[in-house]
Amino acid sequence: MTARSSRLQTSALTVWLVGLLGGSAGAAELPESVAAFLDRHCYECHDADVAKGKLNLADFAFDPANGDNLAKWERVFDRVRAGEMPPEKKPRPEAPELDRFLADLKAPLVAADRAEATENGRVRSRRLTRVEYEYTVHDLLGIDIPLKDLLPEDP
Repeated sequence: MTARSSRLQTSALTVWLVGLLGGSAGAAELPESVAAFLDRHCYECHDADVAKGKLNLADFAFDPANGDNLAKWERVFDRVRAGEMPPEKKPRPEAPELDRFLADLKAPLVAADRAEATENGRVRSRRLTRVEYEYTVHDLLGIDIPLKDLLPEDP
């Protein structure tokens, strides 16, 4: 049995078990063209056996609603779009295949990013410390008044 057929059997078994047991409520379905692209160009170096760069795409869930998962898939997207992956030593995808992969992967990533921005805002704010607040007021207003002692204690 070749390594590729073993991976295909493992992938088929995984898909069957997820379907049988019910997948994660938040997990999205990986677009078919993306799955085919990963199979042709990525799993040889990024599966459970090899995992170059400590990246195992074969067992990596597609759940862009999860912030950490979204960041990892964005990194995959960026590397492929920049031409870093697949590496030059490996067979390169034809332009139409590459364009379809990027378009089909980009759509759910952008949708998840927009959903998160709608829910949490574009930039998450945080509370300034007393010192940060004092420096900010000094920078913005150009005044040199000691404010930190007038402010409530930092939590």
